[in-house]
Amino acid sequence: MSDEPDLAGMGTTLVSVWIQDSVAHLGHIGDSRIYLLHSGELHLLTQDHSLVEEMVLRGQLSANDAKNHPYKHVITRALGVSGPMEPNLGQLQIEPGDTLCLCSDGIPGPIDAEELVSEIEGAKGELAQAADAPIELANERGGEDNATIILIHFS
Repeated sequence: MSDEPDLAGMGTTLVSVWIQDSVAHLGHIGDSRIYLLHSGELHLLTQDHSLVEEMVLRGQLSANDAKNHPYKHVITRALGVSGPMEPNLGQLQIEPGDTLCLCSDGIPGPIDAEELVSEIEGAKGELAQAADAPIELANERGGEDNATIILIHFS
């Protein structure tokens, strides 16, 4: 917690992966995400800690309506806002050819899953290029948040 009044209420989201042998240990808090690209299909491995996601889970809002909801960026968990926060943890068996995509909350809004798959696969294994393209696309589309991606490919 900061003593600076201008920083009151500010926090951060987090995604993390620790690889041991062929198991990925995942952790996240907030609305940054971890995806798995497996056999050409993108799978979301995290669940946003956001007001809108909670409304979708309770059946109060459709997934389609959630995309444009005015409170879509209101998160319910973040590091540094107030006291300790409980992250979601999980494990995943990694197979050769899999790619993990860790991304900040500025990527999923402007870019849909099909575009993300296309950008990653279109880079033909050049991970730096595959990570740069979605960031540039999100920024071109006026992304409302920071756009960061880390790709981990398993051969």
